[in-house]
Amino acid sequence: MPTGIYERTEKHRRIISITQIKRFEDPDERERMSIIQKSRLKDPEERKKISLYIEEKWNDEEYRKKFSGPNCPFYIDGRASKDPNRRTLSLEHEKWAKQIRGRDNFTCQLCGKKVFIAHHIDYDPDNFDEDNGICLCRSCHAKTNFDRDVWREFFQILINVLTEEEVL
Repeated sequence: MPTGIYERTEKHRRIISITQIKRFEDPDERERMSIIQKSRLKDPEERKKISLYIEEKWNDEEYRKKFSGPNCPFYIDGRASKDPNRRTLSLEHEKWAKQIRGRDNFTCQLCGKKVFIAHHIDYDPDNFDEDNGICLCRSCHAKTNFDRDVWREFFQILINVLTEEEVL
């Protein structure tokens, strides 16, 4: 089998995203991955190896161009997601977030961890409709910044299923 880095098409990205979503539905698989990651990060040699690898990659001009500016997954309309001038959250947002957290019992709807993040399904921070929110933990929330169309569709289906279960 050939090795190397291959350019992925949009079709490949969607297939990979759907596969990853399905992996996180299995609690045993989530637990197995969690144990592996925790053990990797405890080993100081492994942490140093990862740090050197990232530093080496970032020193490569082509790599930096590939993942900087508009190519960066966190790039939003010419500003970084951690923009210090970003507007503060409104009282309406706080009320909406509290409602979403209460509805989802402060539990991540992907992995089951206790959480405090209410995620906008349509990525519109001014849409405070109850059906536009879902609770996610920090790590699952970070994953939703990639392939937004796939996640949007996935969460809309999930909310519909959860709403139907409440009715029963």
